[in-house]
Amino acid sequence: LGGVAYVKLREALGAVAIALGFFQTLHAAEFDYIVHPDSVTITGHRGDGAEIVIPDEIEGLPVVRIVGLRQYDYPIHAIRLGRHVSELDSPPFTHVYSLSNIWVDPLNPTFHSRDGVLFRRKGETLVKFPRRKSAARYEIPDGVTAVEESGFLHCWSVESVSMPSSLVKLGPSAFHGCGLMTNIAIVEGLA
Repeated sequence: LGGVAYVKLREALGAVAIALGFFQTLHAAEFDYIVHPDSVTITGHRGDGAEIVIPDEIEGLPVVRIVGLRQYDYPIHAIRLGRHVSELDSPPFTHVYSLSNIWVDPLNPTFHSRDGVLFRRKGETLVKFPRRKSAARYEIPDGVTAVEESGFLHCWSVESVSMPSSLVKLGPSAFHGCGLMTNIAIVEGLA
């Protein structure tokens, strides 16, 4: 779906779910969120800071999901994920255009970051290379086995990517929109 269509669909689905009593969208100082019986889903950010810090908890419940986070009238340069975040949009942070770093609480069992790049711990999967990260050359670390869907989506500054021999899978559109990409060192046997 396109950006406007996605937002309208999300708002419509949210209105239906609220009308049926499934959940209620609430607003904190910085975030729009949904409270579930055992967790919280962040559905939007309304602050104006260049760095978003996803809290560990809201209303005493763990923040476990982030969906629909997008950049509106101000640049978001960095996102810090709390220790309980275990679910993200697929692909994550697609509409955060100025993103240059993603950091993760070291106690998070699902995700971690290396030099501002987001990885999934299980299977050592590269989840998201921030689109505005300034790195003309990037070497995917040894031990990484996969790059998720749109992992390098619209990474304009990346010209060259080296892949380790451990890499066995590239998700769909892994390098879509990388306009300056001139060199990808692909390993043998990659799916």
